[in-house]
Amino acid sequence: MALFSKTYEATHLSSITASRNATRKLIRKASKGKFHAFSQLSVQYLDFLSGYFYTIGYVDIEQRSEEIIKLLVKCWRYLPYTKRVSDFERFIYTQLEKAPPLTKSSNLPQLEKLLQLDHLNRFLLVSRFFEKWSYKALCLSTRVEKRDLPNVLMHLKSKLIGFRPNMLKTDEKARVTLVSELLEGRLTKKETHLIEKEITSEYHSLQFKADWLEYRCELVELNQTIKLSEITTSQIIERLSHNVRQHQMEKPKLIINLANHISFKRIPAEAYL
Repeated sequence: MALFSKTYEATHLSSITASRNATRKLIRKASKGKFHAFSQLSVQYLDFLSGYFYTIGYVDIEQRSEEIIKLLVKCWRYLPYTKRVSDFERFIYTQLEKAPPLTKSSNLPQLEKLLQLDHLNRFLLVSRFFEKWSYKALCLSTRVEKRDLPNVLMHLKSKLIGFRPNMLKTDEKARVTLVSELLEGRLTKKETHLIEKEITSEYHSLQFKADWLEYRCELVELNQTIKLSEITTSQIIERLSHNVRQHQMEKPKLIINLANHISFKRIPAEAYL
């Protein structure tokens, strides 16, 4: 059974495209030095960034806000190098990869588990489970192949709920991956019905499903805690406005500009210091 339903993709394509097109327009305007457009662009990613920095130990809102501003200032400086929304999100991914956890352990049980994740899994946790990014956006930002993403997400869920998929037989593991996709809402009603029928007596698949549904409730509550208030959002944008005016944008040379039109790979080394 195909993990990526064409029916699902077609149904959601128009709304996703419209949203990405609006974001792309903001990137183009902001790349010309228009801070108002950059502030609108930044607001779209504040909750995502808040969520990521929380997963590496920035529980204190002031510390978290400071890290968010630092990263967005870096995004502002090198924004002219980005041409697409996926470029911008890829740049964020690579910048977050450099951010070390503030602490290696926590007295907060929920955070303790998140601190054990690697960068890719933290990024996927926040972008998919908190912010509902599309599979395409996930693949473009992380460079995970589309065919591999269902398995990667299944293993992430397994880490979070203490499930051990590597102990299963190949066919059992495949069914658990299908259940994971079902829980993502990725399948048609017909596909969902077939899988539900197939796993009625499958202990491991049913256990995975039950454990993830229970843990997902915890994630919803955690996400509500992490989300920024309107007041905090306004304060971050105000501070960001002050900070970016102290930094000039880096302009790519023509040859680099043309290369990035094809593939977003040419970024100055200074961006990663």
